Amino acid sequence: MPGINSGALYSLLPQLVLKIDRCDKLLLLLGTNDIAQHKQAPRSQFKINMGLIISSVICSYYPQNIILVSPPAVGKNKQKKRTNQEIAFYTSDLIKLVTTYKLQFISLFQAMIA
Repeated sequence: MPGINSGALYSLLPQLVLKIDRCDKLLLLLGTNDIAQHKQAPRSQFKINMGLIISSVICSYYPQNIILVSPPAVGKNKQKKRTNQEIAFYTSDLIKLVTTYKLQFISLFQAMIA
């Protein structure tokens, strides 16, 4: 859902995600809008939102079927609303959550940096 942050997604989760009875894989790429300076969610709130989202989806889908994807890296000369340093911080928060909940994780950020 382009343009919304983790708080908005959590409030819309029943309509956007949880209405699907079954899925083979659930891929969640979240955080890009939470990091954007013009609508930034503090990291503490982002962690709370992500915990709520993860808790909700693991109640409906098996944790091994859920894949979290980090926000992508940005070209510092092209993107003025996000920095790679901020993305790295939010990505580290996601890594802690996927470890806690034993979810799969794809670090799009690290792949793009490499």
